[in-house]
Amino acid sequence: KKMGVKIAPPNINVSQNSFSLDGETIRWGLSMLKGLGAAGAKEVLSKRPYDSFEDFLGKVEKRKVNKSKVGALIKCGAFDEFGDREFLINYYLGEIRKEKGYEFVPFGDEQKRDAEEEILGTAISFSVIPDEVYAKISDYGIKKIGSLEDTMEGSFLGSITSVKKTNSKKSGKEMMIVGFADDFDDTSFFVWESNIEEIEKKLIIGHIMVMPLKKFDLDGDGCFFNGKVDDVIDLSDED
Repeated sequence: KKMGVKIAPPNINVSQNSFSLDGETIRWGLSMLKGLGAAGAKEVLSKRPYDSFEDFLGKVEKRKVNKSKVGALIKCGAFDEFGDREFLINYYLGEIRKEKGYEFVPFGDEQKRDAEEEILGTAISFSVIPDEVYAKISDYGIKKIGSLEDTMEGSFLGSITSVKKTNSKKSGKEMMIVGFADDFDDTSFFVWESNIEEIEKKLIIGHIMVMPLKKFDLDGDGCFFNGKVDDVIDLSDED
C-alpha cells in the first residue's frame, strides 16, 4: 500500500492458485483462503470459467466444494461480480439449499470486514483508517505510525489490534503490550503499571484512536504510552 500497489480480494474467474497479477493489481490466490484448501482451489480452477453463481454451483463437485467452502468464497468476495455478498449468502442458504430453519443472515460492512480477516488474514477490501478520519486530524499535528521511524514522540493515529497484559522481566511489575496499526504500518507500545487501570477501559480492539507515544531511543523501535488518559481520543466514537 505504501508503494501504491493495489491489492484485490479473490475472484472466482480471475484468481490463480496463489498471488497473481491482474493488470496492475495483485489478486489474492484461491488456495490461500482459510476454509477452501488446496483440493477445493484445484476444483474451482479446473472448472472455469463461470457465467454466474448458479453456473459455478452446477459445475463444481459438491464433495470437493461443499457448503462451508462455498460460504467462505462468498464471504471473502470471490463472487462479488455475481452479486452482493449478503444477497448471495441468503440466496444460497434460503433459495438454493432451502435449509431447514433458515433465518436471514445479515452481512454488512462489519461482517464483511470480520470475514475477510478470518478467511484471508486481513480485511483487504477496507481501509483500517478511513480517509475522512485522516482528514479530521490533518490540521492538529497528529502523526501516522510510520513517522515513528524518525520521530521521538508525539500523538499518533491508529487502530487497536491487540491488548495483552504481562509482567516485566526486569522489575516483575504488571505491564500491558498494545498492538497499534494503520493502513501502512504497525507497531506495539507498552503501558506501564501506573496507567493500566485507567487506560485499559479505553483500549477497545478495532477502535481508531489517537495515542500519545514516546520511543525509548530515536534509533530503536520500542515505544510506550506517554501521556494522560485524557490525551487518548477515540475517533470511533466521534461524529
